[in-house]
Formats: sequence, C-alpha cells, structure tokens
Amino acid sequence: MKLRPLTHMSYGPMFSYTPFQRHYLAIIFLLMAFLALAASWKFAAGSMQFITAGVRTKATVTKMAVRADEPDVQYPLLTYRDETGKEHTVPRSSNNYPARAKVGAAFPIRYLKARPEECRFDNFRTLWRTASKGVFISLFNLVVGGVLLLPKRTPKQV
Repeated sequence: MKLRPLTHMSYGPMFSYTPFQRHYLAIIFLLMAFLALAASWKFAAGSMQFITAGVRTKATVTKMAVRADEPDVQYPLLTYRDETGKEHTVPRSSNNYPARAKVGAAFPIRYLKARPEECRFDNFRTLWRTASKGVFISLFNLVVGGVLLLPKRTPKQV
C-alpha cells in the first residue's frame, strides 16, 4: 500500500464549493456574526444596567409553583422588599434559578429602582451568560466566514 503525501489530502466538503458559493457562504457567516455580536451587545447593556443602577437585596423563595403546561416542572416564586418597603413577588423560570432553591432559601438579587418588579440573581452566570454565549457564537462565525473568504488551496501534483 502506497501512502500519499499530505498535499493530496481532501479538504472536506466546505472547500469544494465554487468561489462564488464560498463568498456567498462567507457573507452569510459574517452577517450571522454581526447579528450575534449585536444581540450580545444588547444583553450586555441590560446586564450593565442591573449592575450599575440595580439595588442589591435578598430574595426569599416563598413558594414552588407548578407550570401549567408541564406539571412535573416547578419554579420558585421569589419575594423581596424594595427600598420603600413594598413587597414584590416574582416568578423565576425553571432554568434561571440555582438548583438548590427550596422554600425558605434566600438569594442575592438586583432590581431596578425604576422597575422594582424586575429582578435578576446577583451572580456572574445570570448577569453575563447570554452575552458571553453571543460573543463566542460571533467569534465562531467570524472565523468560518474568514476561512471561506481565503482563496481555495489546490493540492500540488507530485
């Protein structure tokens, strides 16, 4: 069995498109990168609003509610008091709270003075998760789009 030199390796289906198709795909990936970056910017701006203007307090899980569409899934109802002493009870989605949430558990949160009914858990994951995912998706799309813009390599004939 004769081994072929590395220059004869197949580069895969991504590199077998015509130059026009490659540029078209590159434009699509670069547009997706731009959209992901714009969405990340929006989510980061929302997180910065909670970090800079948000008020820190503790919220207590007062009840575990059951979702109407999925009876097996429970989510916590958080109760906290704002600066004026008014009590607010807000539901949290099942995928947006710490797993240790039980009735009576207390968690640090941030709420906005202008809209005290809106709150977020005061931790890095809750405040920055969506924005950081968008940055990584954007970087991936930028790399793929940039690779597609490179000229097609043709293997050398031996």
